[in-house]
Amino acid sequence: AQAAAQAEQKIMAAADKVSTSHSVKLLALAANTPYRVRAKSADASGNEAASDEWVFTTAPTPDPAPPVGWGYYLGGGKGLWGRTAQEAHTGKFSAFLKGVAHEHGSLNIALVAGDSDGYSGAKAYPAIGGASYRYSFWTKGNFGEVTLRLIAWKSETADSKARDQVSVSRFSPAPEWTQHQGEFTTPAEAKKFVLLFQAYRENLKGHNLGVLYVDDVEVTTGTTRVLANGGAEAP
Repeated sequence: AQAAAQAEQKIMAAADKVSTSHSVKLLALAANTPYRVRAKSADASGNEAASDEWVFTTAPTPDPAPPVGWGYYLGGGKGLWGRTAQEAHTGKFSAFLKGVAHEHGSLNIALVAGDSDGYSGAKAYPAIGGASYRYSFWTKGNFGEVTLRLIAWKSETADSKARDQVSVSRFSPAPEWTQHQGEFTTPAEAKKFVLLFQAYRENLKGHNLGVLYVDDVEVTTGTTRVLANGGAEAP
């Protein structure tokens, strides 16, 4: 196997036994860095073949403390989330979501702007039923398409049975920080809510699972600013 970082530093690893299955560990990779990987093989007769190039990005270095007022949704596969000082639009930190592994060819994970796992929301933000809210946030990354979802609960206990989901918008993170703005209306019976930045991908076959950075999230209704710690800063 061969991997090359953006700086074209090559890392070589090899298996010296003839086999139809190989695994190679790539160690000491830099955090938050894109790599290109290509596998080359030869049979016992010396016939050589090479795979297509595969690009992946290593996870950023997470801060030991998770961002206050943020959460993580897991619907399928595996992800890494938290806050990192390696990327920030403003301030010191941004929240991030990194795909790590998928199950049965699909990945379903989300970064939550709000204290919730996306299923229950006892500590979610209070909602005004049927009200119009405006939102603004900044993103960066290479996760392909991301869906912004409104998760609202129609009870104060905010258990999973009282949950409603509304797709608000879709966007593709860019290599540079980009602002997204829009509005949504809460369901008529909404009591609490959070926002999900959901990465859902099907039919994955070793593709780049990507990373998403989110910073400076603002949600307002009228003149009232709703979200706290929209920049995932330290308390």
